[in-house]
Amino acid sequence: MYTKIKYLSKKIEVIHISKELNAIEKKLEEIRRERERADREFKSLIYQQKLADSKQERRERTHRIATKGAMLEKYFDCESYSFDDTEELLKTFANFVKENRPKKFKEKYHGPKQNE
Repeated sequence: MYTKIKYLSKKIEVIHISKELNAIEKKLEEIRRERERADREFKSLIYQQKLADSKQERRERTHRIATKGAMLEKYFDCESYSFDDTEELLKTFANFVKENRPKKFKEKYHGPKQNE
């Protein structure tokens, strides 16, 4: 009888451990799923941030180009020029402007020249 009780006690202990192991495995699987969900959400947020940054950069570039284009039209009085004519006008004066750029712009945007 004692042996039978000992056997049943061990069997109950094994069943109890088995139930605890199942509960731990379920919890581990739940944690894995939660981590996968968090990883997907993190990747999604990174992607959304990259899109937002790209959109902001495009917006800033568009604004800069439009502003500079407006200044070009204002100071060169070339609103009615075609794209090709505007380009030809700019090419005509490009070397002159590059060579005669004020020193403050050369240093500010191109760094100080050693031979100047």
